[in-house]
Amino acid sequence: MELRHLRSFIAVCETLHFRRAATRVGVTQPALSHHIAALEESLGVTLLSRSRRHVEVTEAGAVFLETAKATLELLEAGAKETQRIGRSATHRLRFGYLEYINLPFIGRALRRLGEHYPDVEVESVEMYPSQVLDALAQRTIDVGMTFHPVKVPTLKARRVVTGQWVVVLPERHALARGDDVPLARLAEERLIIFSRKLNPPTYDWFMQQCRAAGFEPKVAFHTTQALIGPTLVAEGVGLFIVGSYVLRELPVGVVTRPLSGFDNRLEFALAWRADDRSQPLRAFLDVAVAEESVSKKR
Repeated sequence: MELRHLRSFIAVCETLHFRRAATRVGVTQPALSHHIAALEESLGVTLLSRSRRHVEVTEAGAVFLETAKATLELLEAGAKETQRIGRSATHRLRFGYLEYINLPFIGRALRRLGEHYPDVEVESVEMYPSQVLDALAQRTIDVGMTFHPVKVPTLKARRVVTGQWVVVLPERHALARGDDVPLARLAEERLIIFSRKLNPPTYDWFMQQCRAAGFEPKVAFHTTQALIGPTLVAEGVGLFIVGSYVLRELPVGVVTRPLSGFDNRLEFALAWRADDRSQPLRAFLDVAVAEESVSKKR
């Protein structure tokens, strides 16, 4: 039993004429007669009673007609939904990204992507950089911001951020006199640092660096908003520990110094599956890299 047999049968039932039915479904009359014969043989019943002048639907044929119509309607509805989902997937880009990182080129890249590809829907998926590689492997995201370098054979990556750990402190603070601040010099300082819930692996790593330097950090304030840190420094709450890439403008009287005494490099990359050839992904990568290059020149 084939779909074309069902379509031919329905056409005959609705026209009660083999030639007109054949024209409707786009086959020859002999081919249509073969479809009906094959259908009746597979069911083992007579569906149509026909003479040289008349075609009638048998009682069994009337019952099967409803089944045939319902089957085709269900298949057509399923096909349309499948096509809709397929088109949606083609035009959707899932981006794994921690908003706290606060990279300015991301917003501009998304805006430009929308201008050039208005049909592309970008879904932001909040996740830690350490979670991105697993999310890509599980195909729950299409591209993500993670730590550089990326050493996974099935993935590709482009480094888009290079920075370092810095401390934000009042310009009159004694630690601001040097070119850098050894981590151990923060032992007696009240610190402002990002909340652990934002990025547990990185938070724990930094705390371990402090302990390796011989002290337990005195955390005065945990923040989930990067831009509030320098303001808290200006108000005397403490010294802000942050990645240099996060900072844009500083309040008057506040400066930054790189931390030393440990590997303070911070590098991020956009990573994606090597076998992903989707146009939205390519467009996003092109725009994001172009925007990040512009950011470096500013």
